[in-house]
Amino acid sequence: MKNLVIAAIGYAVVGLLMCAAYFFALRMGISYVFLPAWNDPNFNKFWVIFLIVLALIILAYWASFLILSYLLLKRKHRKLSIVLAAISCLSFPLGTILGVFTIYVLTRHTIIEQFPT
Repeated sequence: MKNLVIAAIGYAVVGLLMCAAYFFALRMGISYVFLPAWNDPNFNKFWVIFLIVLALIILAYWASFLILSYLLLKRKHRKLSIVLAAISCLSFPLGTILGVFTIYVLTRHTIIEQFPT
């Protein structure tokens, strides 16, 4: 029980750190790359679309950390939590550590009994 709370707090902290980094990178990308070159006729608008799509993907990835934190605290949807923990392993090094730890904890018999079927 204590391990799930630690994992949930870890995912919330990593999610908030990713949020801060996301908005900083988005601000830098818009301010220093796209706005000065927007009126240039040789500027390729593909990169603007690419930035928007990439921003949406990163936002969904960030939201998955917060959703996983909520699911672990409420003890709901164990299989979805395992899938989201496996996806979080892509975020090296903190996501990998948290993902492996969460998968290990969620496969223990004492924890399986805490989740409703």
